[in-house]
Amino acid sequence: MAQSAGADRVELCSDYRAGGITPSRSAILSVRRKIKIPLFVLIRPRGGDFIFSEKELSVMKEDIVFCRENDVNGIVTGALNGDGEPDRLLLEALTVLSSPMEITFHRAIDSCEDRDSAIRTLVSLGIQGVLTAGGHGAAADHVSELRTLYEKFGSQIKILPGGNIRSDNIKMMLGTGCKEFHSSCITQPGMPADENEIKRMKLILIESST
Repeated sequence: MAQSAGADRVELCSDYRAGGITPSRSAILSVRRKIKIPLFVLIRPRGGDFIFSEKELSVMKEDIVFCRENDVNGIVTGALNGDGEPDRLLLEALTVLSSPMEITFHRAIDSCEDRDSAIRTLVSLGIQGVLTAGGHGAAADHVSELRTLYEKFGSQIKILPGGNIRSDNIKMMLGTGCKEFHSSCITQPGMPADENEIKRMKLILIESST
């Protein structure tokens, strides 16, 4: 449905209410067979914080290898250390293992006190994208912050705004300068993505680019 409605890629996760965790391998394989657009898979072994144990790291590594071996285009992941900054050692291990898949660092970035420093760490690790609302809460509340991030880092890493972006505010989000946007496209609590919402958002983006 997302593909036919015009989505340019799909980020696959399970347990959306918990903020998303890694989906089952059968789900990954099923989705990979059914869609032709790029598929990114969330690598997160559990809900809660983003500080992971050695055992959890081992699970994440196994999931990444599975994705890499089954034609997944990219992964979305994130890990912080006890100081609330990106866990460089863990991310280095995941980055090496993920190649040649693309990596997006997820909204754990919005828990970092010094977001600029955190993004510089991601750039140094070769991570290709970062999903952020520009602060806590909705992306639409942080347009100026996202614009600043794009101006500072947009040539080094893909700044991907996300956080309650919908058709009624996505035109505003174009003010960030960013070119891609992340949305669940859910318009009713407890329901799946809304096909018409995807179409509306895509139409707004197309019309704004012409």
